[in-house]
Amino acid sequence: MSLITWIAVPIVVGWLATLTLHSDLHKVSWCDFAIAVAGAGLTAALLDLGFGIPLTGPYGISLWGTLGCGCGATALLAAVNLARYGRPRPEPPRPRTCWRQSLDGWQQESTRR
Repeated sequence: MSLITWIAVPIVVGWLATLTLHSDLHKVSWCDFAIAVAGAGLTAALLDLGFGIPLTGPYGISLWGTLGCGCGATALLAAVNLARYGRPRPEPPRPRTCWRQSLDGWQQESTRR
């Protein structure tokens, strides 16, 4: 049970972390999923070895270990996205719009050129 838990939990938690940071599901890449799974697995190992918070408990999955895996996967994926794109989420920012006054009244104008 312990080996299956150590394989299954980081995969599920990494998938959820990837879905959390990617709003468009068609643009999710395998690389981002692998980074999130690696972050969840590394966090599970660090929590177990460093702080004594196991991923598996006496009745199956430990709640604190799973939450720690989720935080670690999300943090690592956000850090990688911050290094790649300059922001924690990979989608481009929305274009800003401004209003200008003309003879016909106020009209919306996009600032992107």
